[in-house]
Amino acid sequence: MGHLAHRLLVDGHAPRLLFWPGTAEGAVDWLRGLHGQWRARLGDLTDAEPDSTDRTVTLPWGEGMSLTDAAGWVNVELTKNVAEIGLPRILHGARNAPR
Repeated sequence: MGHLAHRLLVDGHAPRLLFWPGTAEGAVDWLRGLHGQWRARLGDLTDAEPDSTDRTVTLPWGEGMSLTDAAGWVNVELTKNVAEIGLPRILHGARNAPR
């Protein structure tokens, strides 16, 4: 199928392109790449930046939130999303298991 892309209207702003790597293996590679970028960006922060609110002021939910708080929130959300994706897989495996 190749790459699947959709255009979505996000919060009343112009549509943006969403990327799908096409296969489960491609998705894993893509997510690993994003993980590396995330760690690199966090590692490049100065000592003062984690406590700053400068980078979060434009987020719709980030007013007054420090960068550390926002990064923690993102990590929790991603963990929750992975659990939500994995649950149907576990349920499907349990349904098809011999009794």
